[in-house]
Amino acid sequence: MDRFRHPLTCAVAGTLVVAGAALAGPFAVGTVAGGLLVAVGSETVADLAGRGWAEGCDRVFNRNARLNHDLQAAFRRAFVAGTKQLEHSWFEEHPLGKRQRGMGPDSPARVLFGHLRSSADRILTEDWLDELAEDPDALGRFRAGGDEALGALQGALATLLQGHDPQLVEFLQNNLAAQMKTCFEEELKRDDREGTKAHRAFEFLVFDRLLANGDAVRAELGRVGGDVQRLLVVWEEAATRMGTERDAMAARIAEEVVTALGERLRGPGTAKPVNESRSGSEAGRPRIWDVPHRWNPYFVGRRDLLDRLAVAFTAGGGPAVLVQAIQGLGGVGKTQLAVSFAYERAGDYDGVWWLRAQTPTSLAADYARLARRLGLPEAGNPEQAVVTAAVIDHLEGTAETGKRWLLVFDNAVPRFAEDGEDALAPYLPRRGRCDVLITSRARDWSHVAEPLDVDVLPLDDAVLFLKKRSGQHDEQGAQELAQELGRLPLALEQAGAYVADKRGLVTLADYLALFRRQPLDRLQLDRARTGEYGERAATTWLISFTEVEQRSAAAADLLELCAFLAPEAIPLDDIVVHASVLPEPLASALRDPADAVEAVDLLLRFSLAGAGEGRTLNVHRLVQLVARSWLTMPERERCAAAAVSVVNEAFPNKPSEPYAWLACARLLTHALAATAHAEELDAAAAATDRLLNQAGLYLRQRAQFAEAQDTLQRALAIAERVYGPDHPHVATGLNNLAGVLQDQGDLAGAKERFERALAIRQAALPPDHPDIAQGLNNLAGVLQDQGDLNQARALFERALAIRRERGDEEGTLRLLHALATIELDLGNPAGAA
Repeated sequence: MDRFRHPLTCAVAGTLVVAGAALAGPFAVGTVAGGLLVAVGSETVADLAGRGWAEGCDRVFNRNARLNHDLQAAFRRAFVAGTKQLEHSWFEEHPLGKRQRGMGPDSPARVLFGHLRSSADRILTEDWLDELAEDPDALGRFRAGGDEALGALQGALATLLQGHDPQLVEFLQNNLAAQMKTCFEEELKRDDREGTKAHRAFEFLVFDRLLANGDAVRAELGRVGGDVQRLLVVWEEAATRMGTERDAMAARIAEEVVTALGERLRGPGTAKPVNESRSGSEAGRPRIWDVPHRWNPYFVGRRDLLDRLAVAFTAGGGPAVLVQAIQGLGGVGKTQLAVSFAYERAGDYDGVWWLRAQTPTSLAADYARLARRLGLPEAGNPEQAVVTAAVIDHLEGTAETGKRWLLVFDNAVPRFAEDGEDALAPYLPRRGRCDVLITSRARDWSHVAEPLDVDVLPLDDAVLFLKKRSGQHDEQGAQELAQELGRLPLALEQAGAYVADKRGLVTLADYLALFRRQPLDRLQLDRARTGEYGERAATTWLISFTEVEQRSAAAADLLELCAFLAPEAIPLDDIVVHASVLPEPLASALRDPADAVEAVDLLLRFSLAGAGEGRTLNVHRLVQLVARSWLTMPERERCAAAAVSVVNEAFPNKPSEPYAWLACARLLTHALAATAHAEELDAAAAATDRLLNQAGLYLRQRAQFAEAQDTLQRALAIAERVYGPDHPHVATGLNNLAGVLQDQGDLAGAKERFERALAIRQAALPPDHPDIAQGLNNLAGVLQDQGDLNQARALFERALAIRRERGDEEGTLRLLHALATIELDLGNPAGAA
């Protein structure tokens, strides 16, 4: 049975992913991916199509009522469990949900979640199948997951979702599909009788009948003229998902069917549409799309570079991984070039995914998001390495499926450490139809990629850009200003935005005079980090920042706060919800919706920040660097403290719990950036210590042990400095670090720290304190791993006495189990009993 559990979405990902699977109820996996296949043995697909989809599926399941009942019961249990978990995540982790947490059982959010659960039976009806049968694109939306999955449920859920808070509806759209899929997988894996029955029903309906009737299915589909679109998506999933030896025949059949039907639908030799308009609209985008930057309507030039990329990516002529590296100084437009290529060539790809490649943690997080988007069974695995490997395996499978992907590794570094291995090597597919685009300031990519050097804009393009961005037509003024700005795209963008905001009151020539008068004495620029164009970028920044500061002190403060966070996907909602920890006037401004909107709008209008996806901001790294350089040392300390404090407040209290992982992943890069600045400036030590500990616990839970160890060591050093070496808070840090060392097999290092933590607690706490019991348990565990069973047993027994004395039933049971294991290892089965 185990061999069927991982590819359980083989022919179903499109039908199961919902709200996907469960809400489809009496058909879901059974009818679409199973029922039609079951029917083939005695009734042809053409017969089913002729009578109508719903009627045909109903006839199938009248003959398979018991199996269908088992699956429906599993769907319902998964649906209820999934909505419960999402409700908990909403009120514990989402910024708006946190604000609603104390509103009581009659709050709109509580009512909606309650209605979802109580309406399970009403939603899981055959009426929904009838609606699906009338909509040939519904299965395609199922396959897309996320918001598109709920989009396919408009008839069933419209009443429940109508009138509810848009952010809550968006939260459900983004999470319900993946949560349902995870819960349904758990239903199939349950060890009790119900789980076994559901799994057997699933196996029977999807796998066994598919293999038994594969030839018949292939023959019938070759003659079917109607309902092809609906059936095609099922077979596409079969082709991409079935990878075990037992499924080899089905995969071959599916591939042949997909090829034949694709030609029937598109016509021989019909190429996929290309987005020639270069617009930023949804048109032409593939189903799987993640580009965190908006389309830039002012983008000009670079045609030779865009064409070179396009030619390079088609030169292979077959399924192969092709890698191009866009390299150049900061501010020359590397990321914008990659963004423009992604939008312009979107129609060439079946998937486009953006990865923040500066650190292994950001890379792992972005691959984890892709795993959820793909609906991979491994998406919920706590080990990030397993998730990443599953995604790469899926991408490498494009060699067989013919699908084509574009991966953008933005702001990559060749190595994460001076003596480390290639940073991107573990994250690059080695086969398949994958085009890889790297952007980097480094020029050390010739060993893995074809380099593409990007410099400042040619003069003609720089002039054209300034005229478009500013809305002015002064050719001479544009030429002189472009030359003065070194034709650096970042500086040109900020200058053009400034002039455009003045609506004709300031000309390009006026801006040039203003630029030449700017004093840069206060800026302490690091030329090694800002590059040779740093002063030009800093000057344009200073002009815009001064204007923004005069209009809104809160906007200036918000930009300075963002300079101490990670540059991309800065979460505005989290900042607003926890604004009370920020300094004035920013705190008050963010609590007032009108003031908050004005502050953000100013940053966007002057191009000091860009709008990201999902109420986030992006701030160019060079802009962040200049903003920090502008501040005095006390101001830097204040901003670093504010950044680490607001992220600390937003970071989940229980990062080891799966329901908190989405929030942890969203905040992790900001936690690491803010704590690094705070450590450097010795600011907000207590908040920095706590945030590093929480981040380290999350990284440990995701099996990123090296990163977790480094993070927890940093936290411990701060705690020892702030609280003293013998404080109970230090004992907590020692325990966390020891756990990671134990995970990595450093038993001696773990034992040393567990012993020190226990000694601190025994000296500071009452002898029956639960923390002492925990310390005894931790030390006993590492002694057991080292083979010192007698000493481990003695410590477990001391911990057991404390748990029993305090009436801790759960802790007592765990310790009794640990002692039983020790007795068995000692060859004493009677003692274990």
